[in-house]
Amino acid sequence: MSKDSTAANNYLRVLIGRKIHLCLLDTGCEVTLIPAKMVDISDIRENSQPLLAANGTRIPVMGSTTLAARVGTRRISIQGLVSRHVTDIMLGVDWLKENGAMWEFAADEVVLADKAFRLVSREDKRKWCRRVIIASHHRW
Repeated sequence: MSKDSTAANNYLRVLIGRKIHLCLLDTGCEVTLIPAKMVDISDIRENSQPLLAANGTRIPVMGSTTLAARVGTRRISIQGLVSRHVTDIMLGVDWLKENGAMWEFAADEVVLADKAFRLVSREDKRKWCRRVIIASHHRW
């Protein structure tokens, strides 16, 4: 299999429950976002933090939650804001910092706790530009 040098290998395979999910590593996203379809409503804590997309559109947030997960054999937690307006878990800068992640762009890997994990691309070949900021930090 040849490596496509233009492919955006920025998804991490994460086991949540019994299913592997592709989670987007997103340095343009200040906070981690979790799709509402992945969360039991009773696990959502109130959080009214306003968010903005790259185009300035508000992203409605239902609250926050924490998911128990695994990357390889490593246990992780994913704490984030829950929204009906995202389709993938978006691991933002907050999660990357909290986990001491080092993104090795040239190798298409992310290092967590001294272990490298291969990043993959999505089957969807459309090009995406995502940026999510906390509305109170909005300075455009």
